[in-house]
Amino acid sequence: MVPKPNEEFRPTGDYCALNKQTQMDCYPLPHLHDFAQNLHGKKLFSKIYLTRTYYEIPVHPADVPETAIATLFGLYEFLFVPFGLACAAQTFQRFMNEVLHGFDFAFVYLDDILISNSSEQEDATHLNMVLKRLSEYGIRINVTKCVLGVQELSFLGYLVNEHGIRPMPEKVVPIVNYDRPKTIKDFRRYLGLLNYYRRNIPQTAHVQTVLTDYNERCSYFR
Repeated sequence: MVPKPNEEFRPTGDYCALNKQTQMDCYPLPHLHDFAQNLHGKKLFSKIYLTRTYYEIPVHPADVPETAIATLFGLYEFLFVPFGLACAAQTFQRFMNEVLHGFDFAFVYLDDILISNSSEQEDATHLNMVLKRLSEYGIRINVTKCVLGVQELSFLGYLVNEHGIRPMPEKVVPIVNYDRPKTIKDFRRYLGLLNYYRRNIPQTAHVQTVLTDYNERCSYFR
């Protein structure tokens, strides 16, 4: 059981051995920058958060035994996709893209949906369209995490408003004030932080090339 931020627990298993034998799915996960042009001229924004995520995807009956986990109470198998399986994210992203197909005002990243609008009337119309589509597919939402009809909101580590998107200040501060790495693990973690906001960093390709080359040449820090 993996603890969640809301003090609940998420059942999962160690699928390392299974994942090594799984054929990888190359379906791309989107980036908010891919949707940036759709935000031009928009005044109001809404965010919908889904509650079940991978549990919306049924496991093929023949593959159910492969999901088995051993517990103190016996052996359990998942009828719906559990967390920890390779390609689970790609499968769910493909599913959600199909669910919201044709809605150019909506951007979906796994269990997060961003809706951009030009007016209150448009906001209400688009929200109804999205909620109706989700209902048709039996997809549940987490009402407590939804944000509706605001001029600015946070989404995937970015602030979204009528001027576009920019990194959230509280996300940038840890990068700027990051202590000098003392181990390879610390250094690679810093590279990961830089990589997420690479599109907002001037000359990021050059900076990352230098750091990546250094990472490959060094096995320790002095």
